[in-house]
Amino acid sequence: MSQQTQSPSQAARDANPERSDPATDVVDVVILLHGIRTRAFWYDLVQPILGEIDGTVVKPLGYDYFSALRLVFPFFRSGPARKIADDIRDIKSRYDQKNKRVRISVIAHSFGTYTIATLLRQTRDIDLHHLVLCGSVLPNNFNFDSISRKIHGKFVNDAGARDAWPVLAKISSFGYGVSGTFGFQSGLIEDRFHDFAHSDFFNKEFIRTYWLPIFDQDQVNHSSYERKPSWRTRLINLLALAPPGILLVGLIAAALYLAVPPLYATYKETVLSILINQIDKERSKVKPVAAPPAVPPSTPRSTETVASDDDILSRILKWEGGYASSPQDPAGPTNAGITIAQWSTFTGKPADADTIKNLTRTQVMDFYRDNFLQRPGVRSIKNPAVRGAYVNMLVQSGPVQATKAFQTALKGSFQVSVPLDGVLGPFTVASINAVGDPDLLIEAASCALLDALKGSPVFSAFGRSWTRRLADFLPKDLKGVCPGTFQ
Repeated sequence: MSQQTQSPSQAARDANPERSDPATDVVDVVILLHGIRTRAFWYDLVQPILGEIDGTVVKPLGYDYFSALRLVFPFFRSGPARKIADDIRDIKSRYDQKNKRVRISVIAHSFGTYTIATLLRQTRDIDLHHLVLCGSVLPNNFNFDSISRKIHGKFVNDAGARDAWPVLAKISSFGYGVSGTFGFQSGLIEDRFHDFAHSDFFNKEFIRTYWLPIFDQDQVNHSSYERKPSWRTRLINLLALAPPGILLVGLIAAALYLAVPPLYATYKETVLSILINQIDKERSKVKPVAAPPAVPPSTPRSTETVASDDDILSRILKWEGGYASSPQDPAGPTNAGITIAQWSTFTGKPADADTIKNLTRTQVMDFYRDNFLQRPGVRSIKNPAVRGAYVNMLVQSGPVQATKAFQTALKGSFQVSVPLDGVLGPFTVASINAVGDPDLLIEAASCALLDALKGSPVFSAFGRSWTRRLADFLPKDLKGVCPGTFQ
């Protein structure tokens, strides 16, 4: 009989009685695990090559499309390990039902290396025969003591000297490392270095040269590649020196830096709007007729032009008066027109009568500045005299009547088509700012508000004081819009 040449597969089976003895019914299952953001097309290369080995079944497993966002945040990582563990148990169970013993081996790439390491650490019933890692994102100081006893065959780490992704994984989150670039340098695992980037392992020549012998002959072929410095490897080395998660921490810090100021501004605007609405509601209530005017009707109007916000506030506070307490006033004691409820809302702290009584001028000015001068729309009125006249009407009669007075003046004296809706919106503000004769606008608006106030049931008691107060914000020279009224 002529002598026949043995194939590598046959030689390996002869050297390994357990594998070659049909009575043992051993099936070798090689599981393929992919990384993130991939559909694992490399499975199509590996599966037919390793499938050439007699008695070996290649099982591509996966956990669907795993995004970079899920890679970054630790609480998304445990799901793939649980899923793969369940799949391995299913494989073992199917072969157990056929009375066949199965040996599980794994080839894992990128995040798949993290998945299989997590699986081995978290399970007690799963052991591996061979384990091959490539493009590993495990830390290079990973403690294999807890899982090395569960790997009974070859344990190999194929590292790419030009692979930047493990470094990016390290600096983008926590729990990852650069073993896929620099190796583990551990006695429990054999590092092989190649002139590869992250996915260059997936070519037929490499698979046949380096992976096929492991599963066919239980043999590890060493790489002849010698690592040499280049601009790419120097850059990777530099990035690898950065602390773990530094990029993630930086991005979160930048996001907070950009997001917090707008959020705070929105919060402040919301609180201010709530306060303004409360003040408007309280000011819309008709005060008792018995309450005396804050300033005697004989007070002459000022002839000085309003030039600043402080001028506006000083002139308004002259008419608001000081501390007053009347049992007939349901709002309780006031100081410069400020009630206990308004001050409590403004400061965020409970107030009482003593708090109101002891308010300083600075505190009162701050209250009026925030609640009236800085309210939406008002702060956009450019002319100080016009803004002063509007704010005085706002404090005196509320936002609806003040705005309607100016809208009536725009419509009647300047033929501007503005709605008489009492809303100080962008169009009304723009129309106010576009007026060429602000003195005429102030006078016409004052006349319009006074006409509206004449319908009040308490006008007979307060009409003269209201008229004087409006006159105090009029320009020095009047146009005679409502003759004799403000003389």
